[in-house]
Amino acid sequence: MSVRKKIQQIYKQKKELRSNLKAWRDSAEIFIYGAFTRGYSANFIRKNLIKDTNKRRYVPNELLKEQLKTINFIDKKINKNDPSSIYYFVFKPTTSKDNRSNGDVIAKLLNRSKNEKRSNRVINKHVLDFESEEKNKLLEEEKKENPKRLFILVSEHKDSALDHKDYQGRLYFAKDYEKIIANEDEKTRKEIFKRIKEEHMLEFEWVIGKPVWMITRPNCRHFFEYLDTEDVLKHTTKYLLKKHKMKLAVGDRKELQTLRHDTRKKWYTKENVANIIETYKNRLDKHVRMNKEQPCDYLDKAIEKDKLLIEKWKNYYKEIK
Repeated sequence: MSVRKKIQQIYKQKKELRSNLKAWRDSAEIFIYGAFTRGYSANFIRKNLIKDTNKRRYVPNELLKEQLKTINFIDKKINKNDPSSIYYFVFKPTTSKDNRSNGDVIAKLLNRSKNEKRSNRVINKHVLDFESEEKNKLLEEEKKENPKRLFILVSEHKDSALDHKDYQGRLYFAKDYEKIIANEDEKTRKEIFKRIKEEHMLEFEWVIGKPVWMITRPNCRHFFEYLDTEDVLKHTTKYLLKKHKMKLAVGDRKELQTLRHDTRKKWYTKENVANIIETYKNRLDKHVRMNKEQPCDYLDKAIEKDKLLIEKWKNYYKEIK
């Protein structure tokens, strides 16, 4: 399997991990909402959430901690004594599902707790750390599998990040090049050093580390291939990029990292807008599921807003050429 396909697999695993963590976060939020509106204690909610998390090894402790913070926040804010308080909470039996005022209180507190925003920060860090770890493992594996190969070619993308433009589409040499070329004849050694000098070639280990972080940086879509010395000495870098299909118009990543709102920006491609629509659909699904747990005015309005935003972005999607 090519390095490009291996990196594509990492992106696929990363996307699945992000999706699973967001789904768990939403389920946790729905559970917290439903349990509080039915009058369950904060201790009961904490214990059950921890029990559920222990069954799901992919959920990091940091994400669980954010949900526990949310439970504590709501528990401290609920007011069961002062009817004039905006957080006045009327205890009802756990079987009651007809308490819209309780639903409004808990839904507002969930929003105020910024659980989704805090959780997203944890999820983003976790999946980006996963990507970096997997890429570093891949680099080590490829190095072990190519102990006698001196040259490494890095892909070129038209939509590259600005700080990677000068380092893409270039040849690099392995750090332990002296050991690799030790058994080469004098003529070949001279040709190798001439090529390195002519192209101002840099060490591969340098470009994948600080300060460039080519390939290793999260969300970097560049990939690489180890090449035979004979192949490199016979052809130009431009030809090698074409031969190995390493010159692309658009990189392989198909994941949106942020949710923007200014539709005047050229940044909005069909793919990005489709991801935004999907995000709002997921949010709508969460609000609908919460409303099934306990209907309330706050969630009715949230659902209406989600539907309007989905329709807005769908219309914008149709206008993109």
